[in-house]
Amino acid sequence: MTAISLTPNDRSATKRIDILAEFESTVTTRATVVSRAMKCKASIHAEAWDEVVKDDVKVGTAFDQLFVYMNQFKFQMTRATANAAPALHAIAEAKHDDDIGNPFGGVAMYFLLTSTSDKHVQKILDSMLEQLGEYVASDVKRAVDVGAYLERIHIQYLDLIKAKENLTVLHSRILPKVLVKLSDGRHVASDRLDCAEWQQIGIKSAEWQLLRDKHVRNVFWDHVYLDLVTSYEHNVTHQKRTYGGDPTGPASRHGVGVGLGVIGMDASGDGDEEIASGLAVYQSTFGNPATVEDYTELVEHGKPLPSSVRTTFNGARKDEAAGKKTGAPNNSRRDFKPESERQKANKRPYMPKWTCGKCGDDNFYSALPDFQITTVRDACAK
Repeated sequence: MTAISLTPNDRSATKRIDILAEFESTVTTRATVVSRAMKCKASIHAEAWDEVVKDDVKVGTAFDQLFVYMNQFKFQMTRATANAAPALHAIAEAKHDDDIGNPFGGVAMYFLLTSTSDKHVQKILDSMLEQLGEYVASDVKRAVDVGAYLERIHIQYLDLIKAKENLTVLHSRILPKVLVKLSDGRHVASDRLDCAEWQQIGIKSAEWQLLRDKHVRNVFWDHVYLDLVTSYEHNVTHQKRTYGGDPTGPASRHGVGVGLGVIGMDASGDGDEEIASGLAVYQSTFGNPATVEDYTELVEHGKPLPSSVRTTFNGARKDEAAGKKTGAPNNSRRDFKPESERQKANKRPYMPKWTCGKCGDDNFYSALPDFQITTVRDACAK
C-alpha cells in the first residue's frame, strides 16, 4: 500500500491527495479535504458546501475544525490498535515528521485495517485448513483411539464451518483420507487383541467409502462422523465396559504372548511373568485411550500420543528395560540361548522308572539335585 487517495466531490484527478504522503496546506488542498468531508456529512461548518466553497476564509475555518476531529480520531485509533497492528501504524506515519505526525493517521489506519481484513480472514482459514490436514493425517494405531481421532477432526470441521469455509472444500480434505485410513482396519493382523474392533470400524468405513465413490455429492462428513462414532461406541467402548477392564475378557481370545511383537512389547512370557504379560498386553491395547487434548497437543506441539509410550510386562518403560531378556529368538536385544544349551544348563539327573505294585504300570518320579518328590513312588498313578 503506497498511496491512499482522497478526492473532492467532482473526483478530479488533479485534486487527489495521498493521505500517506507529506501534507501541504494550500487553498486547493484545503478545499479538497473540506469538500470530501462535508460530502460525508461532517459537521465542520454551519453552512452548506455550496456556500463555503465561495469563501476561502470559510474553507479555512471548516478545515481547522476538521483537523480537530482528525487529531482526536487519530489519538483514539492509535491507542486502540497500535499494539495489535504496529506494521500498519508504521505505514501510516512513514512519510511524516515524528513530532507532528500524519494528520490523517487515524483515517489511514482505519483504511489499512479494513482494506486488508479479507486477506487476514483468508490467512486464518488457510491456517485452520492446514491444521485440519494434520489432524486427518494423525496416527490412529489402536482401536480405542479412533473416538478421539474422529472427535478432534469434527471440532476443527465445526470451527471452519463457523469461519464460512466452503463445505465442498472441507469434505474433500476430510472424507477421502479418513475413510481410507479407517477402512484399512479390515486388514489388521489377526493376532492383535483389538482385531475384532478394528474389523468392525474398517467394515463401516469401507461402506461409506464405497458409497462416496458412487455418489460423491451425497456423502457428508456430519453423517459419516455420527455413524462411525456410533460404531466405535458399540464395538469398542461398550466392549470395554462389558469386560470391565478384565484381560481375561477380550484378551482371552488369544494365548499369552500372541501379538506382542505387533504392539512392540516383550514376548518372553516365562514362568511367573505370564499373568503380568497378559495384563501388559491388554493395557497396551485397550488402556489409556487418547483424548481430544492428546491429538491437539500432537498437532500443535508435537507431543506423542499416550499409546506411543510402550510398556514391558513389569510396567517399566521400554528404555528402562534395555539389556533384559526381551523379544523372540530373532530379537537382537535378547540374550537368547538355543534349546540344547538350556537343556544342558538345567540337566535333570537320570532317574529309573518304577513299577506300581497295584496296577503293574511303569511310572517315573520327578527329581532335581536339590529337590526330590519321592512320595510318588508310594502311590498308584491310577
